[in-house]
Amino acid sequence: MQVCLLGTIKNKDVAALQEYLLNTDHKISTIPPSESEKDVVDRYQVSKKTVATCDVVMAHVSVFDEGNAYQLAIALDSKKYVLLLVPSGDSRNEEISRIRDSQLRIAQYSDNKGFRTAVDGFFAEMMNKLDAKLFMVIPPSVNKYLDWVLVHTEKSKSDVVRAAVEGVAAKDEDYKSFLSKSNS
Repeated sequence: MQVCLLGTIKNKDVAALQEYLLNTDHKISTIPPSESEKDVVDRYQVSKKTVATCDVVMAHVSVFDEGNAYQLAIALDSKKYVLLLVPSGDSRNEEISRIRDSQLRIAQYSDNKGFRTAVDGFFAEMMNKLDAKLFMVIPPSVNKYLDWVLVHTEKSKSDVVRAAVEGVAAKDEDYKSFLSKSNS
């Protein structure tokens, strides 16, 4: 899973979270801090692109500086699932708990084990939620084939469509280029 990690890496909990994620099979993208006020437009574009290429977003309460809070808003506006980690007893807990968004999960933790438990639970939940549902209008000839597959093989219609899309994606050079740029 591709994870966009928001937070100040100087924060020890964010650094520990990044280290934990690096020890998993998940790929991490981060958004570099702003160098100056002049690069606001560039940072906005980078933020949108980074969030768009990720499956989920993880953020630490330290994101509540102006730039990172905006990235959190981009993630929620993009309908990405977001896990916001908040240390127990943080003075912003009450304010944060008022944020109402079906994509946002807020987890309080008291130690590294606590945030690992929250992260693992979030990933388990996302594995069931991230499958996209696709509704298509298809010509009768394609539908006839899919009906035949359903009756005469052990595959489902979804299996056939998924395999076809994966086959096209594997051969698409533009898409491969896009993926290599988003993983850098």
